[in-house]
Amino acid sequence: MARPKPDEDLIKAQLLDAAERLLARYGPAKVTVTEIASECGMSQSNAYRYYPTKQALMAAFAARWFSEVEAKLAEIAQGQGTPRARLRHLLKTQLAIKIERHDRDPALFRAYLELAAANPAAVAAHSKRLSSLIDGLVAETSDGLSGRKINLAATTQAILDATLMVRDPWLIARFRDALDKERADSLIDLAISALD
Repeated sequence: MARPKPDEDLIKAQLLDAAERLLARYGPAKVTVTEIASECGMSQSNAYRYYPTKQALMAAFAARWFSEVEAKLAEIAQGQGTPRARLRHLLKTQLAIKIERHDRDPALFRAYLELAAANPAAVAAHSKRLSSLIDGLVAETSDGLSGRKINLAATTQAILDATLMVRDPWLIARFRDALDKERADSLIDLAISALD
């Protein structure tokens, strides 16, 4: 009788879950694939079948973190309501997700920041995807303005600049104590006023 084929997606998810637990404890520099594999009850060589290097495993881990955020924000961008209301909701949700992750496990959040610093291309791609959601909502708002067109690129950039403190995880971590709901709402409202 043939051995059943292992569920690759499940094993990859187990490795990423184990990496998350260990990253929160030790940080990216000190975590090894051997430890991650051991945490899953498998050999190092088996772990390398799914992720050929530690860097590949860490990149997959970061991609999972990014994809969860992107999926939620894309759902909002494509949802119901006016473009302006969806933009406000998107920005508030982006902050809420990051604050929740920071407050739930500050050590893991710092590990994410270290991974981000070590993987600038992945961060740039993630930022570009999120910026395109904002750009799309700005374009929709522009279409609804009677007889007036706005400079889409400049308006999107103004919104991104004005909301940096509520979007950038480094700034969220640094200014977490000062970043209450009232301050965040003021920043978001200021940014959206670029659409007036």
